[in-house]
Amino acid sequence: MRDGAKEAIKRGAEQILFLDADIINLTPEWVDLLAEPVIEKACDMSRGYYRRAEYDGAVTKLVAKPLSGVFFPEISHFNQPLSGEICATAELFTTLLKSRDWPDGWGVDIWLLIESAMRDYQITEIYLGTKVHTSRQEYLVDVIRLSKMAEQVSLTAFKEAIKYKRIGNLKKVHL
Repeated sequence: MRDGAKEAIKRGAEQILFLDADIINLTPEWVDLLAEPVIEKACDMSRGYYRRAEYDGAVTKLVAKPLSGVFFPEISHFNQPLSGEICATAELFTTLLKSRDWPDGWGVDIWLLIESAMRDYQITEIYLGTKVHTSRQEYLVDVIRLSKMAEQVSLTAFKEAIKYKRIGNLKKVHL
């Protein structure tokens, strides 16, 4: 994603849109829905959310949402903090590309959300309907892969909590 954003900026893009590569039911409407509010300057970033199958989104439900709620309550209302469907201004990406802590792998989606929110960018979620992707079935049978995803998302959230001095929020959690 980082390289794609750099290349888009180099070529003069004003908005940059990313989609997960494994979406089976992607439609042109998704692109329009994500791009329109950014193009019309209603927000700096739009992020897709969708209806999920009951057992889909385990890392979102068990890791990303709870950690967001503890460390970054200002983003806890987002349905899909790990959405791979995003559109943002080139200015937002230019700012974030200056960061040395841009993560590789599965932590990038929550990192983009946290960093954008902490820098006061306007972010909106766009309902895209139902998402069907090939990796869903793989994750159901490959717990090791799901575990790696959870690990990277967790580490990213904790690093961000430390960076923004939110780690003390753990004291507020009642077990």
